[in-house]
Amino acid sequence: MMRVVPQSSVTSPAPSAGKIYHETILSVRFCEVDSYQIVWHGNYVNYLEVGREAFGKKFGISYQSLIDRGLRAPIIHVEMNYRRSLKYGDRFLVLTEYVEKPQAKICFSYKLTSLDGKIIYCRGKTEQALQDIDTGRTLPSLPDWHAGWLAQAKSMI
Repeated sequence: MMRVVPQSSVTSPAPSAGKIYHETILSVRFCEVDSYQIVWHGNYVNYLEVGREAFGKKFGISYQSLIDRGLRAPIIHVEMNYRRSLKYGDRFLVLTEYVEKPQAKICFSYKLTSLDGKIIYCRGKTEQALQDIDTGRTLPSLPDWHAGWLAQAKSMI
């Protein structure tokens, strides 16, 4: 399990104005680095997952809440742009920002930075299709509850 580090004296990078976002502070574990002593590239996808799950818990759109609504949200697209390598012991910030789309998708953009926001390690994007949990069919449009969820989430920022 990835260890979330408590926030203390963090100057985080500013998200886009009016966007729904969550910040998660993580620390690189020894098992996440490769023989080059840097974080193996595949582990960055795990960091996005941790940020996405923390976002979901904060804003009431967790995986469990989707399951309770009879939905699943498999990843259908991941995009990563690596800028600088993280190393063992580095503490960093995962900024997870919700991206509004008219389709039945949950989309996020991410920025992994130093705690002061001066170093950008990675940027990423994910898209998840909203599907009926029983049939596996992708929904033709956003579910009715989405507009209410979005308004509530926006009121929390």
